Amino acid sequence: ESEVLCAAPDLGLNATTTVTVELSTNSGADYTRLGHAFTYDELPELRGAHPATAVEIGGTPIVVVSGGFTASPHLACRFGDVVVPARLSSRDSISCVAPAHAPEAVCLDVTQNGVDFTACALRFRFAASARLDRVVPAFGPTGARVPVTTHGANLASLNATAGLRLSCSFTGDRELTTDARVVSDSTLECAAPPSSVTATVEVRLVLATAAVSTDALAFEYVPALHVASISPPHGPSTGGTQLSLVGRTFSAAMRLRCVFAVGGAELLTDAAFVSPTEVLCPTPAFAAAGVRDDDAGAHAVVELEHDGAHRTRQGLV
Repeated sequence: ESEVLCAAPDLGLNATTTVTVELSTNSGADYTRLGHAFTYDELPELRGAHPATAVEIGGTPIVVVSGGFTASPHLACRFGDVVVPARLSSRDSISCVAPAHAPEAVCLDVTQNGVDFTACALRFRFAASARLDRVVPAFGPTGARVPVTTHGANLASLNATAGLRLSCSFTGDRELTTDARVVSDSTLECAAPPSSVTATVEVRLVLATAAVSTDALAFEYVPALHVASISPPHGPSTGGTQLSLVGRTFSAAMRLRCVFAVGGAELLTDAAFVSPTEVLCPTPAFAAAGVRDDDAGAHAVVELEHDGAHRTRQGLV
């Protein structure tokens, strides 16, 4: 046999102390003289964990704070019954990564020697993973930062992870992230970063460096809208003229509207998709913008807007 187990006795010490450990095989008559050292040190007094909540799929970095830790290759955190390695961040803090765990509150404990753990020193909560259902709008023009709203569930729990960056990840050939803001348990806001190429990318939620949702949504970068001409170039101020806008990169999937800027106001009418190069819009009654019927020659600047956020910038009159 090559191993024996001994329980370290309580020596009544109240300070870190190193002793030697020897072995007897004849009831204490003779001992080895190998001089192996064993150090008594106090279990750390844990003061807090930041954050004190993580999502059930794991991966969230956690910092545990104490009055002092001892550098050791055996440092570990225990979440309930799950032990994960830890590393010394400073004399007063260690860091570990929350494991996957069913949504519930558990004890968070620490060991410095891989054997002796603190006794339910902190409470830690695992929350249900965020669920993503849809992103609105689901596409936007290349070269522009596109504000988006993500709808889903279990988003409010992400507010409990104070101090960690919550972001939306847009991943195609490379990953780009933008800050996210939780609005409610079912809604958060972020922005699709500008892209120089047309592509469909995956959208995920990331807390610090860890994904907090198992779902991936699709966001498509499409060519920017361009309007080359409008016809007819004029019509009555009472509105109702069917206006044809000719250009490129129009899509039936887009929610398109014509924007008429006149008299310091903007009037909007829905656009009907005809083809990728043409849409139709009825002109509005300009009285709503304070233009009188006898104001002959009043001009409107016409732009095309999609999904309530992005407009052409040709400024056709």
